[in-house]
Amino acid sequence: MQSDALVGGFSDAPVDAARAFRAALNVMARPGRIEEVRGATPPEPLSVAAGVLILTLCDAETPIHLAGETDCLAVREWITFHTSAPFSGPHDAAFAVGSWDSLCSFATYRQGT
Repeated sequence: MQSDALVGGFSDAPVDAARAFRAALNVMARPGRIEEVRGATPPEPLSVAAGVLILTLCDAETPIHLAGETDCLAVREWITFHTSAPFSGPHDAAFAVGSWDSLCSFATYRQGT
């Protein structure tokens, strides 16, 4: 594991995750609303927003599908260290990260329960 994977997480995990979770709830409840999230510095090509949401919403029981350029060693190691989330294909994923073009058809993902 590269040492870069060990940095870039929340400095105050409970507080940072709570703020990010509140922001995520706000934007889902109010479509079109924009919230700023911060507190993480993920490796490229992940954005700060993607990194913050991964740290907030993913854990060892959240299969993640990385699509396109996000499926790289630096991102995999960072996610593994900070969340222990397993990686999966789109059919088994509970969380997917990538550009719209690389994420494929939504029909390939399982429906929520």
